[in-house]
Amino acid sequence: MERKEKNKLILVLEVLYVLVTLVVVFGEFQKDYDLLVYSRPFLLPVLGAVYIFSTKKRNYLYLLALFFGWLANIFFIKQTDEALVNGGICYLLFWVMMTYLILVNTKFSDIKLFIIAIIPFMFVFSYILQLIYVNLYGSVYLYFSNAVFMVFLGGYSLSAYFLESNKANTYLLIAIIMFTFIQFIISIDLYYVSFSLYRPLAFVIFATAQMILLRLMLLFDVQK
Repeated sequence: MERKEKNKLILVLEVLYVLVTLVVVFGEFQKDYDLLVYSRPFLLPVLGAVYIFSTKKRNYLYLLALFFGWLANIFFIKQTDEALVNGGICYLLFWVMMTYLILVNTKFSDIKLFIIAIIPFMFVFSYILQLIYVNLYGSVYLYFSNAVFMVFLGGYSLSAYFLESNKANTYLLIAIIMFTFIQFIISIDLYYVSFSLYRPLAFVIFATAQMILLRLMLLFDVQK
């Protein structure tokens, strides 16, 4: 496929990604289960297609991470305890793989700077845990496991940005802050107090953060 045709296809896929996001946001706002079932599962496959056609060096571990992110997305449509646990496990696997990809493609900044940078993220997740602990029941260990990865990546990305504010570190920091905010919103919505705008807002941030992670992966591919 010629570069010009490929660029057009990528643009179409990116527009489709935005359209799917808008449909899911509307479904979340209306709490329309059927609309979510028929729209939400398409988001990450479209993102995966954007990645495949945008790079010459495909990272199959990233595509596998997207697969687990896709499974988590499907499980999270249902609000049953079993579905939330299964979704949490898939989401954890997504971050295990993404953490590995980030570590092998970036440089660790400095241990002292990392310890300082990790403090605000520890505070955020400790505050969330304090609010929702009573209602977590058997999910506390799963929440804690996901929180450990997010706190680590938060400190890692912030310290890396302070050390060198290049494009890759900027993308990484923005994405991790967004995912941290998503964790805050969803945890509060599920286990503390629910509000109609929480889930639509969380999904807009989620779709944006996933696209930023995609841009980060494309930068990693170019650097190889």
